[in-house]
Amino acid sequence: MIRGPIRGTTRVAAVIGWPVEHSRSPQMFAGAAAAAGLDAVMIPIGVPPESLAQIVGALRAMRALGASVTVPHKLAVAALCDELSPAAHEIGAVNCLRFDGDRLIGHNTDCHGFTDALVAAGFAPGGKRCVILGAGGAARAVAYGLRAAAASALDVIARRPQQVSWTAARPWTADELRDSFARADLVVDATTLALGSGAVAAHQAAPDATHQAVPDATHQAMPAAAPDAMHNTTHQAAPDAAHPAVPGTTPGAMPGAMPDATINALPLDALRDGAWVSTLVYHRRAVLLERASQLGHSTLDGRGMLVHQGARAFALWTGGTTPSAAIIEAMRGALEAALAGT
Repeated sequence: MIRGPIRGTTRVAAVIGWPVEHSRSPQMFAGAAAAAGLDAVMIPIGVPPESLAQIVGALRAMRALGASVTVPHKLAVAALCDELSPAAHEIGAVNCLRFDGDRLIGHNTDCHGFTDALVAAGFAPGGKRCVILGAGGAARAVAYGLRAAAASALDVIARRPQQVSWTAARPWTADELRDSFARADLVVDATTLALGSGAVAAHQAAPDATHQAVPDATHQAMPAAAPDAMHNTTHQAAPDAAHPAVPGTTPGAMPGAMPDATINALPLDALRDGAWVSTLVYHRRAVLLERASQLGHSTLDGRGMLVHQGARAFALWTGGTTPSAAIIEAMRGALEAALAGT
C-alpha cells in the first residue's frame, strides 16, 4: 500500500514484539489511516524483553499515537501502565497501549475483537453454549469476550484441568469432548491443534491476536458455567494452550506429530446442526475448519479477530470507542492483501 510522504506532522504508532517481522499490523494500520484521512504511520519495533521498559518509555516520551503489543510482551507491559482498562485488568494482559497525556493506559482488544468477528460473520454469542479447547491465554481472552457477550454457558476443556485456576475446566477426555460438543452452539479451538502438521510454524506465525500465556495461578477460579463472570486471557507456554492431549495421541507431543489422529479424535460428528467451529489461526486454512465445513458447519478463522481487535485499537488511538465500518473494511482489505503478498 502506497502512502504519502512522511512529514514533520506525521503521527507515529508502533507494534512491539520479539520477533515482530511477522506482524501484519503495520499494513492494517496503513489501510485504516488512509480510510480515515489520518497522517500517521505504524512502525514495527523488535524489542527484546530486557529492553521493553526502555522502548515503552521512549514511546511515552515521544507521545506516540499508540502501540500494539504482541508476543512475548503482553504480560510484562501491563506492569508498565499507569492504568488498565477493565478487560486488561481482568485478563491480566495488554495488547494495546494508549498514551493519554502523561499517562499510559493498557487495553486488551483481543477479547472483544473475537466476539466482534463472530457477530460480523453471523453468529450472535448471546444465549449460546460455547466450548473452548485449551486453557491458556488465548482461551482466557476468548472466554472473557464470550461472557461479556452474554454466552449462556461456557465449557473450557483442558489437558490438566486441576492446574487451571481461572475457571472450572473440564478434563480433555473422549467422553467429555463428546458430551460438550453435543451441547455446543460454538466450538473454539484456542490451541494450535487445528493446523495439523503445520502446528509448530503456525504457533509462531499467528501471535498478532491473542497467543501469549497467562499463568493460571494469577487469577482466582470462577465457575465455568457463570455467564456473567468476566474471565482472563492472552497465551504463551501454558501446557493446555498449545499442546493439548487428545485421545489416541502421546501426551505432551506436538499436535503436528499425528495430525490426522489428533484432529480426527475431535467428535465433530456429535455437533448439532447449526453449530459453528472457530479457530484463532489466520495465515492459512486450518484442517479442523475444513473438516467441520465438510460436515456442513459454519466456520470462522482468526482473520476476523485480528481485524476487529486492530480496529478497536485504532478507534482508541483516534478518540473513538467503536470502530466504523469503513475502518474495519479498510483493515480487512489491507490484511487480505498482505496475506496474498500484494
